[in-house]
Amino acid sequence: MVKRETQQKKEKEIFLISGFIGVITFIFLYGLKVLNPFYTDWLLGRGDLSQHYLGWEFYRKSQWFFPFGLTDQLAYPDKTSVIFTDSIPLLAVPFKLFRSILPKNFQYFGWWGLACFFLQGYFAAKILRALNVNRVVCVISSVFFSTAPVLLYRMYMHTSLGGQWLVLLSIYLYVQHDKQYNRIGKTSLQWGVIGFLIAAVHLYFLPMCGVFAGMYVFMSFIREKKFRVKYVVPLFTFVGALLLNTYLLGGFSSSARTGSSGLGEFSFNLNGFVNPLGYSKLLPNLSQYHVCQSEGMAYLGIGMILLLIFAVVGYLWNKRLGAVKEIIGHADYLFIAIVMILFSASPIVTFGDKIVWNISCPEKIWNYWETFRSSGREIWGVYYLLMIAAIVGVTRCFQKRRGISALFVSLCVMIQIFDLSGVITSKHNSFWLEQTHELELDSEVWELLSERGYDHMVYAQEGIDLAKIFSLAEYTLEHDLTMSNFYFARTIEKDWNFDEQLNFPDKKSIYVVLGEKKAEMSTYSNLVWYEIDGFTVGVMEPLE
Repeated sequence: MVKRETQQKKEKEIFLISGFIGVITFIFLYGLKVLNPFYTDWLLGRGDLSQHYLGWEFYRKSQWFFPFGLTDQLAYPDKTSVIFTDSIPLLAVPFKLFRSILPKNFQYFGWWGLACFFLQGYFAAKILRALNVNRVVCVISSVFFSTAPVLLYRMYMHTSLGGQWLVLLSIYLYVQHDKQYNRIGKTSLQWGVIGFLIAAVHLYFLPMCGVFAGMYVFMSFIREKKFRVKYVVPLFTFVGALLLNTYLLGGFSSSARTGSSGLGEFSFNLNGFVNPLGYSKLLPNLSQYHVCQSEGMAYLGIGMILLLIFAVVGYLWNKRLGAVKEIIGHADYLFIAIVMILFSASPIVTFGDKIVWNISCPEKIWNYWETFRSSGREIWGVYYLLMIAAIVGVTRCFQKRRGISALFVSLCVMIQIFDLSGVITSKHNSFWLEQTHELELDSEVWELLSERGYDHMVYAQEGIDLAKIFSLAEYTLEHDLTMSNFYFARTIEKDWNFDEQLNFPDKKSIYVVLGEKKAEMSTYSNLVWYEIDGFTVGVMEPLE
């Protein structure tokens, strides 16, 4: 008993050390300033990151509705969900409970990033230990996961997508299948928690985690060699918790389009694992079929590529004729990889700048597929499986010489860091400097408007000019106005249009067109129009 407790303590220490390597990586990249909950300037003027922060601020100033994730501040008078500003509902909803005691400027995105890096290392170590990788290699390998290019690419651009530990957690549960699948209560709870978290973090994690949940159930039937209803329960809890939490967060109560155009453009290119897209000091960028395929960024890094090559060659050499038989024994992983590669590559499968295969599918399937139009992101499940396979493969090649395996993995880690050093240095220099942000609306007319006591900002959005949209959002937030529109992750269908609003203007509203449209707007003679900082602004009474 004492020996077992000592063993468990050592295992926990390995997981925590690996997690803290992620913490150290995060601090080196982003510094400590971002952990200050009152420091918000670093979140403004940074594209999508500003969307996430402003979405949270508008959500917290809104009154409570049911479902709990709704706000009427961003598409007034319609209600929209905090899900569609990617503001991480997992944190937004609990912090809103304390809004009465929170200061005017408050952010949780720094601590979210830190938690993601910790959990990235933590769950990576749990997976590797479950696959019998020795402790030293586990700790060393955690560097690969905390510096994974797909993680560095997303964190503080699409911030909620930094929660890639959800993919690792799903892989860990799947790896544990043979030991756990008969414990229905425990496994159902575990998969239910993952489903709940997906809704509360980002719905793009659904396909890549869902494929592991589905295969988990399927492999239970294979192991038992018969169908038993109880083995389906984990999948029911996964889907049920996902749907329930999506409902509670208002995901079904917002008039957001489920589909979106662009499927096939934001996809994974088959050269993605070796295409650095500016992340390598050693490899040149490779061609892509479409510029938007950066959404399928999946560069493994030179160190990991070398590790993977060595693992494959060593595996085939050691197994020789037995290799095929063992590969067939892991057909479930191959099936998952093929499914996710096809899903992420989209209907138009490409390699470099060439189309390999144009998949035709029924319109209904196409429409559902378009829900995940940035399908290139769904390659992350395969991405992490390749990393795990490389590390496990190398340790098995040196099974009787653990010191050599640790040295070789260490060498590959150093090569990896050197290869990614340009990006690492760039992020370090960018985030360690303290940022100061000032509202870009310079005209004194904005101050005159703020003195008139308006309640609403009604505007027409022409294209996606994020700088202008967020400047307007900052102004409305600062002066406690509502917005009629915002930059959402999904287009919000409204029951009215801008022209209708202009035909029946309200004295308590400011009407704004993004762009110089004064000539067009002058036809609405019931409003007085001004050109201010590139905006055409109309009010019912002159400001003089």
